[in-house]
Amino acid sequence: MLERVHGRLWFTALALMLPLGLAQTTAPIGGQLPSSVALRVSGGPPSFDITAQNYPPAAFPARYPTSPLIVGVFFNSSERWEVQLTVPQLSSAHRPLPAGQLLYRVNNGEWNRASSAPTVIYQGVGPTGGWMDLKVEFALEVVGSETAGEISADAIFSAFTRP
Repeated sequence: MLERVHGRLWFTALALMLPLGLAQTTAPIGGQLPSSVALRVSGGPPSFDITAQNYPPAAFPARYPTSPLIVGVFFNSSERWEVQLTVPQLSSAHRPLPAGQLLYRVNNGEWNRASSAPTVIYQGVGPTGGWMDLKVEFALEVVGSETAGEISADAIFSAFTRP
């Protein structure tokens, strides 16, 4: 009989302690990740490799490259997206030059002429999986009628989503 009473006391004590050890609650955690498209450009401002040693060239037209720019693209939606390049004009010391004298290529692809109109230079669908780098190289094509002095351009990169 003592074993029976002892067993009941043990069971009663355990039953009283169990609810204290099993208490729990749920706290919902959540948030809204916004749809984002972003660009970043790294690398210093490129300059054309024109020196007294390599100008004038042996023949015209001639191309003078720059160091590449790295354009980082971030996109996190399932939509179609694109990167555009616009070059309003080339500026020289004495007169503007047509944007078409600036050539560009993306990720070692084919050379294309820049334009003062927005031009799609890369496109994709869906998330980029973090920052995706595009290597964009430029080259100045001289035709022999340019005047001496500094030549520069503004390269405007834009990113958009498309339906």
